[in-house]
Amino acid sequence: GRRTRAAAGAMAAAAGAARGGPPELRQLSDDDAVVLDVAFNLHGTRLVACRADYSVQVWDCGDDGEWRKAAWGNITGAHSDRVLRATWAHPEFGQVFATCCADKQVRIWEEHERAPGERKALCNWQLKAQLSESKRAVTDVKFAPRHLGLRLAAGSRDGLCRLYDANDVVSLNYWPLQETIFADASSTGVTCVAWNPSPFEPAMLLIGGGDGATVWAMADHGGRRWATRRKLVADGAVYDAAWAPCVGRSVHVLATVEESQYVRVHLLQRSSDAALEYARVFMDEPSSQRQELANPQSLEHGERVWRVSWNAAGTALVTSDEQGTAVVWRQHGMGRWLRVQVFAPGHEAPHATYAVP
Repeated sequence: GRRTRAAAGAMAAAAGAARGGPPELRQLSDDDAVVLDVAFNLHGTRLVACRADYSVQVWDCGDDGEWRKAAWGNITGAHSDRVLRATWAHPEFGQVFATCCADKQVRIWEEHERAPGERKALCNWQLKAQLSESKRAVTDVKFAPRHLGLRLAAGSRDGLCRLYDANDVVSLNYWPLQETIFADASSTGVTCVAWNPSPFEPAMLLIGGGDGATVWAMADHGGRRWATRRKLVADGAVYDAAWAPCVGRSVHVLATVEESQYVRVHLLQRSSDAALEYARVFMDEPSSQRQELANPQSLEHGERVWRVSWNAAGTALVTSDEQGTAVVWRQHGMGRWLRVQVFAPGHEAPHATYAVP
């Protein structure tokens, strides 16, 4: 329990730093409840913490840089089992987040703005909808990028990734099931999902599970709206995945976590037949000395990794382990990924490593 709580706390602090926040490790929990996941909003000014005591907490970052629990931001009994993951919608759709749980449900929450003189409630967050199609625990949930509208992907241990659209973005009460992707046939099922954030390409999803990880793209081949585009290199089950924003890149950069102390970084490019293939990667050296690098690259974190997350520009990758340590990685040109900062429990400031290629 402590290790899970520490890993989530370290991940929150390191991800905040990677988004441009102050380089400090901060413990935000005010009790001993186990935190299973944290999710930042788009601007990195709010986060939601998923807890094993069935509750959810919302935290705000003030103008002074201090994190405080949001007023009336504690949702007790948010689910009937452990809350596993959370995701924020784009702020264009309001202050909205979704949670998923071992109780087989996805729930949609919206912040309620009180009118002057309105009687205070115990919580500012209203339950707008609950999605109950899954037959087993829902292990991950992600809102789609803004250009795809208010759409939600939910992966579960029954091997399916379900896609929901909000019929009414104002009321948020109706989320019909639009599509179902049978993504993983293993007993583990789906463990993680990640959207392609690029608005210049068809919708794509990276879905991980017991069978590894696969990129799916929206298509219409033989009546199937979603088709596989690339099976990623993996040595077993994939437990977390993140798709980097494509800012000034000609390739897609994806990170995956397996049951090991390594994280894989995959660089994919579009081939002539619209499929995705692994790109060739070279060190930034004079042409006569160019050295081709392995793709995917394996980053050695040091302990078993549980979470990966990109910053808003896709220039920094954060990995966190079960001991509560988080590592920030940056790419050296178009070459190797280097460990540049380490956040560890018991240290108020990160340790800078600045590895040399």
